[in-house]
Amino acid sequence: ELRTKGFKLVFNLVICDFFATAVTFCFEYPPSKGSFFCSLQASCIQFFGLAAFLWTMMISCTLYAAVSRTCHGMKSWLDSFIHNTYLVHTCIWGISAVSIIVPFFTDSIGPAGYTCWIIEHPRPFGIIWRFT
Repeated sequence: ELRTKGFKLVFNLVICDFFATAVTFCFEYPPSKGSFFCSLQASCIQFFGLAAFLWTMMISCTLYAAVSRTCHGMKSWLDSFIHNTYLVHTCIWGISAVSIIVPFFTDSIGPAGYTCWIIEHPRPFGIIWRFT
């Protein structure tokens, strides 16, 4: 059965990884600051990259909850969070969306090597958003 909880989590992770990788290679080289495609590429890399990280974290939390439930026989707040599918999707996609909105307001999007992503200047916003 492909509709299990684990398969759905891994499927969401694969979708995020696919789009994060696909947009890395689909646009102009060398990137030019301020172009629509540069902004689109930077947004997609940040959004899907962070979402992939959060889905990986969700898979880890699910495994931890399953092991702790088996070993200790008790349910935790993590179990109720994991089983609330709408809350999980809202948190993961919402956090990822916020991570691309804020760099636009701080003018931190531009060429970063062979792709467009969050640039180091203006400091400190570029450095802060690279680590989110």
